[in-house]
Amino acid sequence: MFLGKKLCFFFSVTCFLALAESEEVLCSVNGVRVLNKVSDKFLSVSIDPAILFNGLNLSEASLLAKYLSPAYVRLAGPSTRLVRYQDQSFYSDTEQVKNGVITPSIWLGVNQWFDSTDLTPVFGISDVDVKSDGSWDPTPTLPLFDVTNELGFDCHWQLGYGEPAAAR
Repeated sequence: MFLGKKLCFFFSVTCFLALAESEEVLCSVNGVRVLNKVSDKFLSVSIDPAILFNGLNLSEASLLAKYLSPAYVRLAGPSTRLVRYQDQSFYSDTEQVKNGVITPSIWLGVNQWFDSTDLTPVFGISDVDVKSDGSWDPTPTLPLFDVTNELGFDCHWQLGYGEPAAAR
């Protein structure tokens, strides 16, 4: 865990130095004394579901993910409102992903990857389903909650992804 945070800090400093103008900069880091402690609830990375479900090879990202762990990863973005869970699908595996359909097998694979990398997912769920009174309708999302509970996955939920309503 500490090694991963050191690597992230080193990478950040290296990127900053690479982007700095051509000045000579000397940077000294004391690895013994803690300057600031970040909460274990810190959200480290945010990924739009379209990127994850449209061809991101999770096995290639596993090593990097293990260096970032333990951490929270938010799966939410502009495509959050388009992603739907279906217990069964009439699409082929490729079509499922392209149409934003998450089936139990896709859901199982994504959550198993999170478990194997010691990352905790924060899944954004669509907030476009509303009742006649304007409140959010959870009915389309209940099967996703049920299967997540049945499989015993540890995850968190976020309604929408933070896009202002006027931008939709």
